[in-house]
Amino acid sequence: RDPMMWPERAKTGAVRLALRTGVAIVPVAMLGAHEVVGRQRLLLGFLRNVVRRPKVTTRVGAPINVRELMNIGEHVEPTADEVRIGADLVMAELVALVADLRGEVAPDPLGVPRGLD
Repeated sequence: RDPMMWPERAKTGAVRLALRTGVAIVPVAMLGAHEVVGRQRLLLGFLRNVVRRPKVTTRVGAPINVRELMNIGEHVEPTADEVRIGADLVMAELVALVADLRGEVAPDPLGVPRGLD
């Protein structure tokens, strides 16, 4: 996880699913969700949240039709490189929403590089 809590570079599953089913991806950015479901102990976190209610802000972006965005026909099977490009384009929209919520410039418009999991 990024220590500054910026989104990491996208995996390709959502784009592959959207391409396969023909549905749009709706980007939703959240700020402050880590205060609700942080890594601390559950009881301690729950008690803290009852006393000091965390603020969570969300921003919903416009639906993204991945096939239109990537200019891929309905019956065309995209290559792995095209799917990666699509995931990067969708993540760029999500990172822009997060940057707008935070009032900051994102360190990487495609999401910060993933650490070793």
